Amino acid sequence: MIYSAAKLRERLEVLHGEYLKAGSRKHLNQMVLIGHSMGGLVSKSQVQDSKDKLWVNVFGTTPDRLNLPQAQLDSLRTYLEYKANPHVSRVVFVATRIGAAISPRAGAGPLAAGWSACLPT
Repeated sequence: MIYSAAKLRERLEVLHGEYLKAGSRKHLNQMVLIGHSMGGLVSKSQVQDSKDKLWVNVFGTTPDRLNLPQAQLDSLRTYLEYKANPHVSRVVFVATRIGAAISPRAGAGPLAAGWSACLPT
């Protein structure tokens, strides 16, 4: 999921740049993501700041306490550190179990609860 979230973040940035070049700015910062199941979790990562939570979940500590070469730390930062995408204004979750899929240690919490909705089938 971490890899997929990073790839989505990259692709959304490319898409945003393409719309800027085309001169289409009316709704440029109002992207809406719709994610089903695991896609919902990947989409959720676009509206959150990771802080050091992923470092702690993966390595048991923060990056400054790891004895890794700077090149490796920089490579890992691509996947483990991110800010909320300012171009995404909303996320719609479909059949995504936010609270059960990610533990509170991994970052699920009030933000996730505020963004999720139960849709009738």
